[in-house]
Amino acid sequence: MQTTGNLGLKKPEGTDIVNIEDINDNMDILDTEIPKKVDKITGKGLSTEDYTTVEKNKLSGIVAGANNYTHPTNHPPSIISQDANNRFVTDAEKTAWNGKATLENVLMRFSGALNTTGTLDWNHSTNAQPGFSPTLLYGDATNGPSSAGAGHTYYHCYAVEYGNLKDGSGNITQFAIPYRVTSSTSDIYWRSRYTGAWDAWIKMPNMDDATKSNITLGLPGLFDNYDGDATFSSSSSFPRVFMRYRNLTINSGVTVNCTAGTIIIITGTLTLNGAISANGLGGQGSEPMDKAGGGAGGNGGGVVIILASKIVGSGSIRANGTNGANGVVPVGNSTPTNANGGSLFNPSILIPGGGTNNYNQKASANLDVITRIANQLYLWLNSDVVNSPSAFKGGGAGGAGRSVTNATDSYFSYGSCGGAGVGGDSGLGGRMASGFYSGVKYSFGGSGGGGGLIYLYSSSPIPALTLEAKGANGGTYYSEAVGSGPVGIGGSGGGGGLIYIISPSHSISTNVTGGIAGTSALGAGTSVAPTNGSAGVVISKTI
Repeated sequence: MQTTGNLGLKKPEGTDIVNIEDINDNMDILDTEIPKKVDKITGKGLSTEDYTTVEKNKLSGIVAGANNYTHPTNHPPSIISQDANNRFVTDAEKTAWNGKATLENVLMRFSGALNTTGTLDWNHSTNAQPGFSPTLLYGDATNGPSSAGAGHTYYHCYAVEYGNLKDGSGNITQFAIPYRVTSSTSDIYWRSRYTGAWDAWIKMPNMDDATKSNITLGLPGLFDNYDGDATFSSSSSFPRVFMRYRNLTINSGVTVNCTAGTIIIITGTLTLNGAISANGLGGQGSEPMDKAGGGAGGNGGGVVIILASKIVGSGSIRANGTNGANGVVPVGNSTPTNANGGSLFNPSILIPGGGTNNYNQKASANLDVITRIANQLYLWLNSDVVNSPSAFKGGGAGGAGRSVTNATDSYFSYGSCGGAGVGGDSGLGGRMASGFYSGVKYSFGGSGGGGGLIYLYSSSPIPALTLEAKGANGGTYYSEAVGSGPVGIGGSGGGGGLIYIISPSHSISTNVTGGIAGTSALGAGTSVAPTNGSAGVVISKTI
């Protein structure tokens, strides 16, 4: 008897006796197993995996649509991991990288301008970066060097910067270099920006300036003493005839007196809020003969020559004559006496006259002083006369007055003349007619000294300084009245000086008035009063 492999059904062989029970057993087995089978459907196969009730219940618990997933278009950056080879880049970083100059651009910035159509403002960032601006700029463009003298012509704009970034954000020194060098456009200008604030433009001095104004700035051996930076906080005097500073400051309320005449070279900035004085340093006034009572003549004003790169402040420079002295009680008879002239440069060339003892012969200003002063300055600086301080004098001195202790009716009296200024003639002396003064004692006033010389050069505009080279006043007479009343002659006035200014522009106030004659009491007859000094001269040249 054999059986089937799956259900174990009995299979009688040919020699076996058929047993009805075996058939019934087979039927029972089939009846039990057949319902467990799934009918085969065409086009569908049966899984080899068993599907359990547990799995069925699990699927039944899933919410409808739970598997309806849509992938997002964008993801937040936070879900992306970064490492040394994978980093995000910000817009600011991209802008900074894109703004970095290429080698070509760097070389181009050091090769000059490219056009004339860029930003026409000297302060703009494209014009205030290291190297050359890409744009040629006019000197009178916005914030340009026109304030220092530049005109409507093209300039290369070149800048250097302190700091590591070199992006125009640091401290800058900016230059305006002429695009074309001609006789009228040969000047270079420069300025600086420190902590965000621009300084004023300054014109660089050059040898052409020296030729135009006949100033020699590089004389060998003449300025060996270099005085560096100096500040005067209290009144004092310059120790030498020649002074050379890098920067010089004179504070408000401080007066610094010159020594004889003084030349001051400032290669940087002169900050002048106080005063520089050469008052009375010219020709020396005469004492009356035997000091018998007539007033002494006043001294002439001295010489001040200042050559500066830049001047700031609101101070003053003075080279005034000093007043003639008043007459005093006479102790003897005397005659007017001559006074010294104040020599300028080589004394054989330019000499303002000293006061004379001839009442109708005034002291004259040498016209060469006015017409040749610029041409003579370089000769002076190069001549042997620089070794002699006595040669550094300006205005002529006033003559002394006379005195009389016992006038007679026939005594004819006259006064002296004032000193000539560097720019103006002195006044005439007074004269008393003879007669009517018997027994009178009187003394004449001394005449005033002439104004001196101020020569001021600056390669940048000069602010509102005050410059004076005034002639001085004559002294007042003294008289002891007898009979017909007091009589006496005052001193005549000194002539005004000369102020010579060379700069791109200036706001200077000047005074070169002549001195006023002293008070006189002429009495009767043909007496003549002394006269005032003539006004001096102011010359201003633009560079």
